Amino acid sequence: PIIMQVGLALIKMHESSILEIRESENLFQFLLEIGRTCFDADKLLKIAFKQLGPLDRRQLNNYRTKYWIPLQDHITSESKSRDLYFLKNNTQFSEEDLEVW
Repeated sequence: PIIMQVGLALIKMHESSILEIRESENLFQFLLEIGRTCFDADKLLKIAFKQLGPLDRRQLNNYRTKYWIPLQDHITSESKSRDLYFLKNNTQFSEEDLEVW
């Protein structure tokens, strides 16, 4: 749970920037970068253990249930849209052929 708590604190530190991102690819790239650019360990740990407070397994499971499934659905939907766009613009498939997807 401590690693999750620090990870949540890292996200909390950059919450406003994360909320401005509209594309999942940009979000993933941003999340990769914030771990590399976070140099204020004192602030990170203060958020993790004082602002967020201790997290137990029940709370972590609630977070997973609340956020993970909708995130997976969003990623799947966005991936499907991107695939259909690619097929429509780079193949000979007709609109009717692609409706099956």
